[in-house]
Amino acid sequence: MTALDELLARDAQAMVAEARGAVRRVLHELRERGVEAKLVGSLARGDFLSRSDIDILVLSYPADLRPTIERMAGALVGRWPLDVIFLDDVRPRWRAFLMSEARDASDLC
Repeated sequence: MTALDELLARDAQAMVAEARGAVRRVLHELRERGVEAKLVGSLARGDFLSRSDIDILVLSYPADLRPTIERMAGALVGRWPLDVIFLDDVRPRWRAFLMSEARDASDLC
């Protein structure tokens, strides 16, 4: 491995750690407001890249918070693009797939 490869690998690890920290903040703040949410997508699967976004799956929430959940999460996630997916909007055939890759904040070591 060249010095450049090592530098790129360290940068990639730091980027993933930063994104995971952002997700932990989002999931914690949402949980504090009665929202059950999990991480899905590339960061959950372990193939997160510099051009990736962060995908949050909202499982349950107080009805009056739905209009503000995406804005709250976006403010907390920082520089990362964000997709908020509401499970009740997902077609049944995709629900099992999303739930199979869903990760809680405690899984983001």
